[in-house]
Amino acid sequence: MDKKILKSFFLSVFLFAIMSCDNNNNGKTEEDNLKNKEDKITRNQDDAKLFVTATENYIRLINYNNYLKTKDSLTVETKFFLQSLNNEIQNRLSNLKKVSKDELILLPSKDEVLFLDKIDSVHKSEKDYLIKLDEMLDKQLSVMENLIKKSNNIKMNVLANETEDFLKAQKENVKKIISKR
Repeated sequence: MDKKILKSFFLSVFLFAIMSCDNNNNGKTEEDNLKNKEDKITRNQDDAKLFVTATENYIRLINYNNYLKTKDSLTVETKFFLQSLNNEIQNRLSNLKKVSKDELILLPSKDEVLFLDKIDSVHKSEKDYLIKLDEMLDKQLSVMENLIKKSNNIKMNVLANETEDFLKAQKENVKKIISKR
């Protein structure tokens, strides 16, 4: 009799354990799991779009700086600043490309980003050129701020934070040069 009670007890415990097991990841339904995967894919796509936009903006900044360095109306100080800015942007572009490679994001090349020469329809002053440069830096800063807010990727977030500080410093430099003119 004791064996029957013991067998019944173990059978009840076993059945209770089987019935209480959750095969759907801690109470999540298949729909919840699918929704989480879709959210992750959407976040990754948004990160990728921001990375592509950042790359395009960097290439435009480099092209614009190179264009400006050919202008006779710019001072030697401004041309030196533009060369320094280009070098820093090249480094940041390289870092962006390294992270994109790790994250499997395909970025545009410099040949895929057009630089339209609509800037110099009339002889412009150095101040006008620098105001346009400041606007371009603003656009890139906005992209980095969006990346910081939206990305859950640690590498992308660190890169965006560092770049945000860099861009703010460069905007200050441009404003100082403008104020001298």
